[in-house]
Amino acid sequence: KGNLSLMYKLYKNPDIEFAVGLDGFYRITSRNSTHIVDSYWRASKNYLGLGARGLVGWKVMDKLEIESSLFAHYVSQTINDKISTGTTPQPISSGSPATTDGNALDRFDIEFDLNARYDIFQFGNNWIYANADFDGRFLLGDGNQTIVGVGAGIGISY
Repeated sequence: KGNLSLMYKLYKNPDIEFAVGLDGFYRITSRNSTHIVDSYWRASKNYLGLGARGLVGWKVMDKLEIESSLFAHYVSQTINDKISTGTTPQPISSGSPATTDGNALDRFDIEFDLNARYDIFQFGNNWIYANADFDGRFLLGDGNQTIVGVGAGIGISY
């Protein structure tokens, strides 16, 4: 999994900032078996997404920051397995012709991300912080999907 964004700050003051730019991501999932799978979620897949991103950051108080992003991408995806539908193996429905290593499934997506970071205490020049995250991706087009996740953790900034 990898992400790359090139952002330009449109507005910045001590408490809030807005930025826009270009965004891209790459995802790959794989498995060792050569058997036919019974669900899209178990299939080996490659994603490449390219598009635009908007971001707003807000410093709520001295140690608490909230950041939210909205993305829109063109997503090219290759599914490297046959997916069984009932008793007869069928490739997943695709609006694009099959590629040599699987089915191409080209779509658009809308993605959002909401992060909160709280600086707990300073450790030398660095901060130990707690982080919470909520994000979702809506893949639109042939084979619509919704993927939503939450996360939390503790880290150190350098």
